[in-house]
Amino acid sequence: MAGLAAALNAPDSIDAIAWALAARGADGALCRLAGAGGADLQVAIRAAMPSIPRVVPAKAADDDGDPSPIAALVIDGIASMTALDHGYAEHGPAGLIDGGDLPYAVILADAERDELVLARNGAGPSLYYARLDSGWVAASEPGALLQAGIAAEPDVAVIRRFIQSGQCDDSERTFFTQIRRVLPGEAVVLGTAVAGAVRHSSDWKPAEPSTAEAIWKATEPARMAVLLTPGLGGAAVLGGALHQPERPEPLPVFTANLAGIDGSAQWPSMTRTASHSSKDTRRRGHRS
Repeated sequence: MAGLAAALNAPDSIDAIAWALAARGADGALCRLAGAGGADLQVAIRAAMPSIPRVVPAKAADDDGDPSPIAALVIDGIASMTALDHGYAEHGPAGLIDGGDLPYAVILADAERDELVLARNGAGPSLYYARLDSGWVAASEPGALLQAGIAAEPDVAVIRRFIQSGQCDDSERTFFTQIRRVLPGEAVVLGTAVAGAVRHSSDWKPAEPSTAEAIWKATEPARMAVLLTPGLGGAAVLGGALHQPERPEPLPVFTANLAGIDGSAQWPSMTRTASHSSKDTRRRGHRS
């Protein structure tokens, strides 16, 4: 997937964000626009073949020069630039969401309104944003925003909820207090006129798979792993997984020592259980 980045009145941040997205693509492209109200808008993309389409006004009959772009956009996914431009012109931020089956993410820099518009069609690629001094920054990954100077202050409530229930990425909040997430089927406007982000939701909802389909997808070999907690129960789960005839090889094994969960077995005994259960080599990770 491509790496998208944008900045509004944060001119020294875009290079750091784009650098943090280098794994998304060896090449990059950058576009800077001067807003009608004096805003500094920048969009960037990292991809194998980066492209930043520009929107220019219709040329006046008595204008001998080339018109300056009034907007620029970067896209991650499959989408028609013409359709996005038309939808935005006709319906505003919500027009960037066509409601179709193709997932995509788009960041549009609007020089006429001094705004950045972030949108995800359906369950398109993720987009994150944060306030930086008097401006805004946005990117495909929250880690890229940390490179721009956003404080890595943890959102304790989100982290606690994830540890207790495993739930995350179901609201605009993230593991970082200052970083927010664009929801699926949503457009978010970041501007200079108001201090906060303006959200435009759509009626999109994820398709509800049947119980059988959900179980089948969750147990695909490529998605299988074993998460162990202290105790005989964890050892029994690992033993059962290792004796499955069609299990993935190697089988990923993770251990976690969660607060409030006690077990009768100590870590050394559990490690021995994992190492003696099979003769082939396995990757063992540790997540705490």
